[in-house]
Amino acid sequence: MEREEVQKDLLRRIKTVKGHLNGIEKMIEEGKGCQEVLIQIAAVRAALSKIGIAILEHHAVDCLVEKKEGEPITYQDVEEVVRTIVKFID
Repeated sequence: MEREEVQKDLLRRIKTVKGHLNGIEKMIEEGKGCQEVLIQIAAVRAALSKIGIAILEHHAVDCLVEKKEGEPITYQDVEEVVRTIVKFID
């Protein structure tokens, strides 16, 4: 996927999450049940996780392939990607 397409996809996903968060806010204001609210929170968490994974995927490609085309991948390149992954999952 091209960089612009990736950006559009990520922004679309983030807007969807914002909509879900607004819905959760409204549910709480209306006094909806805990189970209903928690189900929506779980959906938001899953959506954010997928956004993070997509960003990580494209960061790794950017660091290890596109920026280093024609050059060998260094230990530091791999280390940067690993540090980013660890920050995301921590």
